[in-house]
Amino acid sequence: MDGIVLPLAEQHEVKVQTIWAELAQGFDLHIQPTLAHVSLHVAEGYDAAALYPLLAEYSRMTAPITIQTTGLGLFTVPEPVLYVTVTCGRGLLNLHNSLWPLVEPLSRGSVSYYQPGGWVPHITLAHGPRLRECLPDVLRLLGHHDYNWNIPISQVAAINNPLTTHKTWSFQGV
Repeated sequence: MDGIVLPLAEQHEVKVQTIWAELAQGFDLHIQPTLAHVSLHVAEGYDAAALYPLLAEYSRMTAPITIQTTGLGLFTVPEPVLYVTVTCGRGLLNLHNSLWPLVEPLSRGSVSYYQPGGWVPHITLAHGPRLRECLPDVLRLLGHHDYNWNIPISQVAAINNPLTTHKTWSFQGV
């Protein structure tokens, strides 16, 4: 799956990468090489020739925002997802609601979980069937981290999963 995402600022990217390393070392839980991010839109693919200019223009008109996180969460789907919860503040909600209808027509096979009205912003830490087996131990390990973060967001990116390419645009709006 590919996505339109908000990459985390470097300080928080390092925090998430450190957690990913702990989970890989302690539990053999691996996140495919990626950027720590909040996903805005996920799909099987995009029309890159149309998407890239759209994201370039969107970023010129969009001001940086700050997002807040509050702790850990769990999606209990058949393959569980452990994540850092992201508060859906007005700036983030406005960004998501304004970007979604622009990129949806350029997507193929979009994932409904990310639609406005049902979207739960988050930063994925681990997922998959292996997580279900070791979840109590994972939570004990991760319990020592502070997840009350204020993260400056100043870019939007288009990523391919597994991460083979990505392109990033900086927010410039006022």
